[in-house]
Amino acid sequence: MGEEIAHTHLSQTFRDIDGAEFTIGQLTRELAVANTRGIVKLHNQIPFQSWTERDVLAEGDERRAYTDKWTFSTVAFAKSKRLIGFCFGFRVHRDAIYKEPGVYLHRMAIAPDMIGRRIGAILLAETARRVFSHIETTSCLEPFWVYGQTNDVPSNSRTVQFYHDAGYQVFDRKPYADRVDLVMRMSKIDCETSRHAQLRDAQRT
Repeated sequence: MGEEIAHTHLSQTFRDIDGAEFTIGQLTRELAVANTRGIVKLHNQIPFQSWTERDVLAEGDERRAYTDKWTFSTVAFAKSKRLIGFCFGFRVHRDAIYKEPGVYLHRMAIAPDMIGRRIGAILLAETARRVFSHIETTSCLEPFWVYGQTNDVPSNSRTVQFYHDAGYQVFDRKPYADRVDLVMRMSKIDCETSRHAQLRDAQRT
């Protein structure tokens, strides 16, 4: 079932830096149901994170609803139709930090054997492009952002650079009981002129 749904009119084909083809498409709920175990396996390789199959399909948590999750989330499949990555996104709920409307890219993961082939950079750039493309079809008159967060620790410097290369700019910090996160955002111009976007465009087939 997942293999049939993976290649719809919403999918775009790319090549990684080794020349292997893969596709990125919208992660619908139906597609998530068909690939729940694979998503959980990829997700739980993120340090300090643990999801169950129920978490993959959740429409929210105790703090917020995942509004439009199945509109803004994406998934990547290898040419063999193996799940190799995903990115979950949903609309932010405004608060003291997230004061302007946008989509929060919540979680992203790439298959370990695919890391280093720039699939993550292309996936993030394509996901952000799809967000801004969707918003252009709505009547949002305020500034609109793609948001993200990552740990503010020296050992996370490579991840921070990865997000900078995607077009993200740090604009705040958010404290938790066990850590402090950098809070980042990108505009449409940031997205379109980023290194990741240049790579995405070069690798599109």
